[in-house]
Amino acid sequence: MKIIFTLIIALFMTGCATNKGLVSFDKVDENDLRLHQVDKDPVEIAILRDGPTRETVLPVLISWFNENNYKVSIIEAMSDSETEDNVFKYRAWWSWDMALYMREAEMSLVSDGKTLGSLQFDALKYGAFGKFGNGEQRLRILLDALFGKITKEEANKVLGNV
Repeated sequence: MKIIFTLIIALFMTGCATNKGLVSFDKVDENDLRLHQVDKDPVEIAILRDGPTRETVLPVLISWFNENNYKVSIIEAMSDSETEDNVFKYRAWWSWDMALYMREAEMSLVSDGKTLGSLQFDALKYGAFGKFGNGEQRLRILLDALFGKITKEEANKVLGNV
């Protein structure tokens, strides 16, 4: 009886954890990204500022792109972009449950109306306390996955531990 009770408690504590926070994923192909490049200069990325998303997200995105040798510009609307090449769109939702945490995130890279890559992240997939993670670290891991620096499997594993 004690063993059954212990197992029930263990199952209750883990909740519905799947360790698969990336619920939708299509990584950016480097060849598609450089399609309109004439030389080996850094790829230009126009980040479309998302008004509803917390202001702390944009500096993390800019930092990651700069650290990974992309040339970044910020646009307020699609009409602000000189071209429709390599427009990065994002949105992150935050929730409160004993602490503030990044509950969901969506990211995509669009060029000439074609989606080059996209992902959706759901922290609740990590169950119980796994949903609480460092938002900045999770954003960086999501970008690493989206741009092919790590695999989807590696990202899911690491996202559940930050």
